[in-house]
Amino acid sequence: MVSVLLATFAAACLYVADHTSPTFDEPDQLATGYHALIWLGRSDPGLAGTNMVYTNQDLRFTQMWEALPLLAFKSRPHFPTIAEQQQAPGINFGRLFIFDPRNDTEAMVFWSRAMVVLLAVVLGLVLFLWSRRLWGAGAGLVTLACYCLNPLVIAHSAVATTDIPTTLFYTLAVAALWRLFHQVSAGNVLLTGLAAGVLGACKISGLLVVPVAGILLVWRLVVNRPLVLKLPGRPAAPAQAPAWLLLPGALVSAVLVAYLVVWTLYGFRYPMGDVAQTASWVTNPKLQLGFASPIIQIGRDWRLLPEAYLYDLHLFSMSGSLRQAFLMGEYSLNGWWYFFPVAFLVKTPLPFLLLLAAAVVVAWRGRAVLADQFYRLTPLLVLSAVYGGAALAGNLNIGARHLLPLHPLLFVFAGLLASLPLASPRIRAAWIGALLLWSAVEAAAVHPSYLAYFNELAGGPSEGHRYLVDSSYEWGQELPAVQRWLAARTAQPGPKPPLYLAYFGCADLTHYGLKPSLSPGDGGNVIQLPSFYDTRPGQPYELQPGTYLISVTLQKSLYAAMTMGPWRPTYEQAYQSVLKDMAKLKEAMASRSSLDFLCEQEGRAAAPSATPDQARQFGAQIWARKIRLHDELRFSRLCAYLRGREPEERIGYGIMVYQLSATELDKALNGPPAELRENYVIKGTENSTQDQLGFIK
Repeated sequence: MVSVLLATFAAACLYVADHTSPTFDEPDQLATGYHALIWLGRSDPGLAGTNMVYTNQDLRFTQMWEALPLLAFKSRPHFPTIAEQQQAPGINFGRLFIFDPRNDTEAMVFWSRAMVVLLAVVLGLVLFLWSRRLWGAGAGLVTLACYCLNPLVIAHSAVATTDIPTTLFYTLAVAALWRLFHQVSAGNVLLTGLAAGVLGACKISGLLVVPVAGILLVWRLVVNRPLVLKLPGRPAAPAQAPAWLLLPGALVSAVLVAYLVVWTLYGFRYPMGDVAQTASWVTNPKLQLGFASPIIQIGRDWRLLPEAYLYDLHLFSMSGSLRQAFLMGEYSLNGWWYFFPVAFLVKTPLPFLLLLAAAVVVAWRGRAVLADQFYRLTPLLVLSAVYGGAALAGNLNIGARHLLPLHPLLFVFAGLLASLPLASPRIRAAWIGALLLWSAVEAAAVHPSYLAYFNELAGGPSEGHRYLVDSSYEWGQELPAVQRWLAARTAQPGPKPPLYLAYFGCADLTHYGLKPSLSPGDGGNVIQLPSFYDTRPGQPYELQPGTYLISVTLQKSLYAAMTMGPWRPTYEQAYQSVLKDMAKLKEAMASRSSLDFLCEQEGRAAAPSATPDQARQFGAQIWARKIRLHDELRFSRLCAYLRGREPEERIGYGIMVYQLSATELDKALNGPPAELRENYVIKGTENSTQDQLGFIK
């Protein structure tokens, strides 16, 4: 049964891995991981002319592990040189790497994802063994079934990101640590140090294992249970030295091993780039803005950790200060304490919630009998308390995936139901079996769109976007489905209205048969609307009646360049102003001389002493910005209108398909705003000036 569950789980993950486009974080992570492997080996001629700095990611173990299969390709992937990156401004190096025509994109993505699937299988097996040891064989199966049927786990086991590996190594690290605190031996010191070191190299949030270790040490000394000492070449025996002396020494030894593991994974190299790039980071005034700046400064002064690791710690501390977030129709820059409780409540299958509720009742009633088992559950309890507290206190409210390190405790705890009598064994088995069958039906119903799973409390996957978006709903993974939809549309007889697309993601549209253009009939098959990565030329174009494909995260106006949140009077005023500018520009475009005169006028107003040529250049730049602003505001006003009506259809769950007539477009863009939130203030902007924000306040 264990093999069947894990095989079914792996098959579901691999299917998703093979049928979805790279999610938002994957291209950069895979590019960084591949570059790190080659950099450590110093052996790839394809890197000639590159001088990449880990400006977005550190050299993480997970990224290297994910990229490891790429070394086995018959033809090594081509990594973008500095010159190639400079020739593609606005496009991240990860996208250039993954979607380079010389590279096998599908194979690169699939095999990198397969490595995470393998780690996810290992995690499932670890949880099964832990639960079986605590509650028995039946409990282990219940734990494993809950794990394998959980849509959140399946979704993130099928993508090449750090979330599942971090969860695995959190689990292994605290398990090894608790074992070390009961039997001090060289082997346990090495296992603890190895797991903790790899955890630290997986993700910066892995540093939370430090307070977890401190709490476990104190608790272990308080309970004062027997301690075993195993010296090399000698049998294990009760320790003669006091625990308060022996355990801190064992912990320090494990920390030194972990420290060595981190440096090993970085190739024992401190600088993250050349001297000029390093100096640029050192003198960056923003370094002092993050909560970890004193630690970073000490680490940098004494070179205690690789510079790339310290830089990533800096980015992590900065991202925790202000970050755009969406929850139940509201917007924030500094998050909500209840974001993760709500996310857990709506993203967790109801049958699993019922299992957990029943396990709590049973555990309370049998707490005296179960005292020893709960003691052995201590490392997961402490991990969940520390990690959960950090999540509640933090501002990084961007995805339910950040809850994954809490799930091992929940899965193991749910297995408790199989070991204690609720009624007769048959009734207990039938009740648990029914809930697991319900979980299986839920997982099958959402296949393969596990990322978009929401339970019945939220109205199911089709309504989940009203609660959460971004990586909790759609993360740029739907392009193969869009490609299939477009092929079916093209095969239908008759003329086709113009097709517009706003895509939330960093995948290459052309790789999936989508050729962006600015107007119908100019060689493309889709007109690209403002998107997260927007490399379109800044020139005016009209929106026409047609078919509009819009990623739901963009429809919510969460990450627009100049707007965020609901349509408000400040946006309406800016929109009406820029409409007048566009009318003036349209009139001037009737002749070249009129356009030059308009640009020169605008440029001279900004720089009175400029020559005519300089004034025209300045003016052209100003008008390009006005065109971009008009494009952004027009799209945001359209989205405000569309938020009030249902789409005609969906591609997967994350791409809304709207058929818009000329009447509807006129109503959305020129009529009274369909949505106008008076006096609405985005949480976290109360004391921010306009200059401090990237969008119109």
